[in-house]
Amino acid sequence: MIRLLALALALFLSGGAEAAVFNPKTLTLSNGLQVVVVENHMAPVVTHMMWIKAGAADEPHCVSGIAHYLEHMMFKGTAKIPDGEYSKRIAQVGGTENAFTAWDYTAYFATVSKANLPMVMEMEADRLTHLQITKELATPELAVVLDERRQRVEDDPFAPLIQQMAAALFPHHAYGIPVIGWKEEIEKVTVKDAKRFYETWYQPSNAIVVVSGDVVADDVFTLAKKIYGSMPSRIIPPRSRAIDPPFKGNVSIILENPHVKETTLVRTYKVPSGRQDVKTSHAVDVLSVLLDGSDASYLSRTLIQERALASSVSVSYQSEVYDTAQFSISAVPKPGVTMNALQAGLDAVLKDYAQKLPAEEELKSAKLTLQRQAVLARDSVMGPAQAIGLALTTGQTLNDIEAWPEAIGAVKAQDVQTALTNMLESPSVSGVLKPQAGVDLSKSALAPISAGGPIR
Repeated sequence: MIRLLALALALFLSGGAEAAVFNPKTLTLSNGLQVVVVENHMAPVVTHMMWIKAGAADEPHCVSGIAHYLEHMMFKGTAKIPDGEYSKRIAQVGGTENAFTAWDYTAYFATVSKANLPMVMEMEADRLTHLQITKELATPELAVVLDERRQRVEDDPFAPLIQQMAAALFPHHAYGIPVIGWKEEIEKVTVKDAKRFYETWYQPSNAIVVVSGDVVADDVFTLAKKIYGSMPSRIIPPRSRAIDPPFKGNVSIILENPHVKETTLVRTYKVPSGRQDVKTSHAVDVLSVLLDGSDASYLSRTLIQERALASSVSVSYQSEVYDTAQFSISAVPKPGVTMNALQAGLDAVLKDYAQKLPAEEELKSAKLTLQRQAVLARDSVMGPAQAIGLALTTGQTLNDIEAWPEAIGAVKAQDVQTALTNMLESPSVSGVLKPQAGVDLSKSALAPISAGGPIR
């Protein structure tokens, strides 16, 4: 396996026809539905993903949580396929299925043997056009969604901090609203709200079907024309996103929780997404690895080893959002180190790093790490479907995906330095979660769980 990955990476870097990531084939049906196929004949299985180009950031004002709620309702059935039958049929053939909601998209996926692909497509076509949204089905499911929110937010010590930080970073934009929604608004969601969101966004012209696995593209296109081609489609309204007013300075949020055992710092900056500035986004991708790629990465080397300020540090950046992205750094101070000292140390090492170019060998290693990730994604069944869906629903193209390894390879040290300098000059939000004073932590059964990301 290692030799195969090494060969694939060598082909990537050598250029030519084999340098593409997934070699996808695509067809857009007359009703606007886009079908993308990635052939992978390593195993006789196939992943089918249906992506809807609408998520939590497309919800009407004061109706937060409706996108995630509708994801649940999509499993409640149609007149042809009753409640629970979708999952039951896939399980009967040994397949797996699930769905997830994010700010900019909602995705539904199933992995089955290739012989069962027509069954999955027929069920997806049915619920895309004939979903039942009745009070009898919707009311109990609303209670399920509220219970899920309780588990993900009220029972997770980190979730309130992450949510308040997002609300501060995006005071007017929908990214400041949690994907799962505000509890007070979820409680008021009606059947009419769900139907309106479904009828507005769940249209063939607003959907992308990605099929990855042991298939032949022309065969999938023939199936798609037969199963999806006759579905009617309406015009989709343009995405309307609020623009945050500029603000100067930085925001700090401090929360105490009786269930956490150590203090944690989270620092979040606004950075361009891939759709907004693809060149800068690639530079930030490389920066994220340079800062947090391994034990020898810059933040680990400076904050943990040299300055002895932190016991752990991590970095996250996801460029696949439609609007402005977030770059986050989290760190746990070493025993005896104050939060003020940790924050001052973090500011100092970041400022120092922005004043010098990354070493050429470190830059090369970071880019190679990212390119290897593309190889691994290509050699899985679900990886291509997920990568392509994420890109296409957030305003990028198939060409962007295929050119990604080459574009990463073209990132220069100056590009990384400029991206970091611009990031540090932009406003940030710092969040601190610390144990509640006077609480006996030995009696706590809860441990911190990372919050954020798509909601399944």
